[in-house]
Amino acid sequence: MVYKVAIVDDCLNDTKKLCDQLNQYDNNIDFDIVTYDGSNVELLINTEFDLYFLDISMPNINGIDIALAIENKQNSPKLIFCSNREDLVFDTYKVDTFFFLRKSKFKEDFSDAMKKFMLVMKKNNRFYQVNDQFILFKDILYIESKHNYISIHTNKIVIEQRCSIKKVIDQFMENDFYEVYRGVVVNMLWIKNLSVNEDSLILKNGKELYISARKLKDTKEAYCNFIL
Repeated sequence: MVYKVAIVDDCLNDTKKLCDQLNQYDNNIDFDIVTYDGSNVELLINTEFDLYFLDISMPNINGIDIALAIENKQNSPKLIFCSNREDLVFDTYKVDTFFFLRKSKFKEDFSDAMKKFMLVMKKNNRFYQVNDQFILFKDILYIESKHNYISIHTNKIVIEQRCSIKKVIDQFMENDFYEVYRGVVVNMLWIKNLSVNEDSLILKNGKELYISARKLKDTKEAYCNFIL
């Protein structure tokens, strides 16, 4: 398995430390690492990586601003902030932060961050089969039940399958899906936010889905548990 990794840090020593740790992490995993010193940001945000390590305080640019730009271009990027500025941890909530790695606790935080990353990637590689088609769970936005069919919505296509949603719902629930309305099951990975009045949610592609009143409290709890 090969993962593409971007490291953005103006400190060469910190960049080297990260590269060394990644290269020593697991003999069965390879990391294709590209490093940036804060310049050439346009190339960075237009290139998709499996994992991003971002310093926050750099002379010419802020790592959080880079993360915002990446989020606008890439779907659910895994953003790990690496910083000595632990006072800035709450500022990173402006984006969907995957992990905050303290440089003062580098080894233990690196280990925890990579355990989380590997767990998520393993989950993202699970798939659902419809006839001869294999759909990664991470690519499914939501599933909608209509009569004796389910419609599986991805960002590109909609696939229909003749079956009851009850027959597949347990499998989807195991992969971070949640039923927000009767017959509508949403992938938590694709939720951008709950609406202000909280009777609907917005997906990252802009699609709005309603939440039933009886599901509202449980949906909020499930989403909070997912993002934490």
